[in-house]
Amino acid sequence: MYYEELMEKLGFPGSKPLKRILEHLMTPEEARVAAALPGSVDEVAEKLSMERSRVKDVLESLFRKGVAIPRDFKERSYFRLARNIVQLHDATLASKHMRDPEYAVLWKEFGEREAYKAVGEFFAATGIKFGRVVPAYNAIKDLPGVLPCENIYEMMRAQKKIAVVPCSCRNVTRLAGDGCRYTKELVEDERTWKCVQVGRGPSTS
Repeated sequence: MYYEELMEKLGFPGSKPLKRILEHLMTPEEARVAAALPGSVDEVAEKLSMERSRVKDVLESLFRKGVAIPRDFKERSYFRLARNIVQLHDATLASKHMRDPEYAVLWKEFGEREAYKAVGEFFAATGIKFGRVVPAYNAIKDLPGVLPCENIYEMMRAQKKIAVVPCSCRNVTRLAGDGCRYTKELVEDERTWKCVQVGRGPSTS
C-alpha cells in the first residue's frame, strides 16, 4: 500500500520496476513514514499514531538514504519526500550508504524500461532546460567580455559551499557491471568521485 502511494507521488503509478527499487530501499515501516511526508516529526507522528522518537529515528534513516529531504539540514525537524524520480535517483545512489550492486541493477532496469523515456518526454513537453554545458576554462580565458556564468572559476568563487560527491549515474553503471571502459572511475576507497555540488546540495553530503 505505502509503496504504491510513493510510486504515485513520484509519477510512476503501477511501475513494477520502481516498486522493486522502493522495496529494496525501504522497510515497510520506512515506506509508511515516507508516504506521510511532507511534514514535521510531530506532524508525522500524530498522523501515523507513532511515537515521536521512533518517527525521528525513521526519518533520520530515510535522510541518510537520500529519501527524505529536510528543510533545514542542521535542525532536521521537517522533511519532504525526494521531489521527483531524478532527485530520488541522485540522492540514494550518491549516498555513501548505497554501495549495493543489486540496487544499481534495479535502477538500470527501471531507467531502460521506463524512466529515461518518461523523463525525456517530460522535458520535451515542458521545454524545461535540464542542464547546460559550461565552456572549458582554457577555451575562454583569453576572450574579452566573458560573463561570470560562463567562467567556471568565477562560478566556483561565488559559492559558499562546494562538495565533490559520488556520481549517481556512474555508480549505477559501474555497480551494475557496465562501467566506462575509457576512464579510471575508482579511487582508493572504491567510490566514484565525479560530481560537484554547490549551494544547498553540499549540505546533504
